[in-house]
Amino acid sequence: MTKLAEGYDIFTALGVEFVIKIQFASVTDGYQNQRVMTRILKQFLDDCRLSTTGPEAIIVECTSYFTYKICEKLGMNLAFELDFSENFVHYNRIVDNDIHKKAYVMVKKFK
Repeated sequence: MTKLAEGYDIFTALGVEFVIKIQFASVTDGYQNQRVMTRILKQFLDDCRLSTTGPEAIIVECTSYFTYKICEKLGMNLAFELDFSENFVHYNRIVDNDIHKKAYVMVKKFK
C-alpha cells in the first residue's frame, strides 16, 4: 500500500487541504452480498458532501475489484491503479488473487 500511496498525491492533484483516507473496509462473511459496505460508504459520502466543516475530499485505496466497482458506482473517480502481480513481492500468497489483481486509488472531491 505504501507504493500505491506514493503514486498519487491527492492534496496536489485536487488542490485540497483536508482529506479523509480509507485504507481498509470489510464485513464478515455473514454480511457479504448484502450491500452493507455500499450503504455505509454511500451514507458517509452523503454526510461529507453535506457537511460545512467536513473533508474537502475522500480517498479510498481498494485492493478488491468489488470495492473498486462500489466506489465507481458511488461517483468516485479512479485516480491511480497499480498491478499487484508486478509490484507486490508476495503476490502469490494473496488469497483470492483473481479478485485482488490490482490496487486502485479512488477519489471524490466535495468542495
